[in-house]
Amino acid sequence: MRWVIVGSVLIVAMIWVLLTFFPIEGAQTQWSENLFAGIFVVVFGFSSLPRRPHQRTPRQLFNPISGMSIATLMATCAIFFVAGWTASKYAVLALMIGGIVCIAAAIAGATSQDLKTGYLVGSTPFWQQMGLLVGVTISTGRDRRNLNLMNKGLEKYIPTPIPVNIQACLPA
Repeated sequence: MRWVIVGSVLIVAMIWVLLTFFPIEGAQTQWSENLFAGIFVVVFGFSSLPRRPHQRTPRQLFNPISGMSIATLMATCAIFFVAGWTASKYAVLALMIGGIVCIAAAIAGATSQDLKTGYLVGSTPFWQQMGLLVGVTISTGRDRRNLNLMNKGLEKYIPTPIPVNIQACLPA
């Protein structure tokens, strides 16, 4: 239980530092609002964990990520609305909370699935995580170049005028 509490405090602290010292441009929030965002991530993250993974076969994991993400987003927006946080910067903050919880739910479900499948084939959790680490590192290094090229191509936006004849669309 001690590690869960320490990990939860670290998650809140990391989110607070990220939002306070590296804010999203145009969506800067106060330090107290950033602290609430970190707490929301921990609370909604724990409520989004996969349910009863030990009672299901590896193909029957109950982890509806989209439902958990929408529920987190709706609950966060409802809390923000009641608190009077209705500016656009709070919409960005709510989306960030929903995104983090979505990623946490996906990782938790994948880890649960990996551990159950690994148990069936005789693997150990350590070597499963080492394989995951190697796979993620290699794919991240490979995809980094492609993402940088796509970002470079989208740096300058040139609008293209499309002529539309409104009169031709109206009935005579």
